[in-house]
Amino acid sequence: MLEPLEGKIKPCLIHGDLWDENSAANETTGKPFVFDPTTLYAHNEHEIGNWRAVRHRLSRKEYVEQYKRCFPPDEPVEERNDRNLLYSLRFDLSAAVLIPGSDPREM
Repeated sequence: MLEPLEGKIKPCLIHGDLWDENSAANETTGKPFVFDPTTLYAHNEHEIGNWRAVRHRLSRKEYVEQYKRCFPPDEPVEERNDRNLLYSLRFDLSAAVLIPGSDPREM
């Protein structure tokens, strides 16, 4: 799955834990901001692996589409969903281990 990207991925600095509870808007200006990062260098598509979980508001299509406008999927584009599934495993496994009674643990 990642072989077509071998040597083509340019790692970038990502937040690493970008989800609903780590983002907000300034009450005065309305400008968005993020906090509580687990910053790492990774494939930019890794950033939204956490958004795949329906437990997060960011999983809604409009958020994903806006992210893809700012950071277009790498080629092969038709495998982006598969890569997203792979990247989501880190977040689902963490939730299963750390949160008793969580959906991923039950799955």
